[in-house]
Amino acid sequence: MYGTKIELVDRWYASFQTCSNCGHVQSMPLKKRVFNCQHCGAIIERDLNVAINLAR
Repeated sequence: MYGTKIELVDRWYASFQTCSNCGHVQSMPLKKRVFNCQHCGAIIERDLNVAINLAR
């Protein structure tokens, strides 16, 4: 009705542990708010990283 779209995502999808820039997956505690990729060096706010990963 309002143009919203609902996407179902696997409960265990590592959306906050996956780099939105290169796709590298690394462990990261939930209390950490900034994602710092050990592979490509990208630094991004955790929630923005999750949003980008889920949008893909």
